[in-house]
Amino acid sequence: MAFKEVSFPPPNQGKSKGKTNLNKYRTDYLDNVHWTGMTGVRYFQYEMARYNMDVKWRDGTFDCIMPDLGHRIEIKTCRPRVKGHQKPQWQFHFSLSQALEHAFDYVACVACDDNYRVQKVFIIPQPYIYELAKKNDKLNLKDDKTRWNHKVSISIPLEAGRRGNGRYIRNNCDTYYKWEMCEGKYDLLKISQFPNKSYFNKRKKQLTRKLLNYEKECIKKFDEKVSKLWHKGYTNEKMKAKLGCVEKVITDSKKRLGLRGGLNYKYKGGDKQ
Repeated sequence: MAFKEVSFPPPNQGKSKGKTNLNKYRTDYLDNVHWTGMTGVRYFQYEMARYNMDVKWRDGTFDCIMPDLGHRIEIKTCRPRVKGHQKPQWQFHFSLSQALEHAFDYVACVACDDNYRVQKVFIIPQPYIYELAKKNDKLNLKDDKTRWNHKVSISIPLEAGRRGNGRYIRNNCDTYYKWEMCEGKYDLLKISQFPNKSYFNKRKKQLTRKLLNYEKECIKKFDEKVSKLWHKGYTNEKMKAKLGCVEKVITDSKKRLGLRGGLNYKYKGGDKQ
């Protein structure tokens, strides 16, 4: 008897119902969403098993619990997505309940290619998602109808920006590099790394702080480079060639520094050199 080959995940491979003509309330669509998520869950369980750590799957605000220390882990899985003329990104979305304070400990964002082969896994602390929601005023709801609009999203580029791209500032302010501190950081969850729960929470807070301060720190470094070049007499055109960025990025930096025109000209209120 011949058996029909079954693909995994199901044929529509996690595409939206608009592209697949699947009704989101039909069984085939829901089955596909379920197995898409389970791809990430099973891969995470496999990776933690390599460290001899048990991971139990559950269904709720978070997907997994690590019973040895009680770590609560959410798993998100996605393929690259493209909007308009943007470069491909991995986009991970979180519901309001997942963005609330202390909803879980970490999220493992499983980034796949178009055929669901795992490319990278990012271990991101949940307090970062909470702070992101708070910063964007996502936690203040007037009624349940606005709940979906208050989802929180994290976008991770597949590759670094090119020279001359506004997102590219000499490897300092490109969000591609921001997530390197989270890539494959399974050691944040290993039992041997934590003598107690308080040390586990301390490491979680440290990583959250680094993520929140990334833009501020890299802009500070970029401003230092602009200041040094300005004092050497570089024009905007020469700075563009030297730093590999668009002119607006340079003019914005000079405004923050209180610099304008020649070496002896400053914006009103600019810092003295």
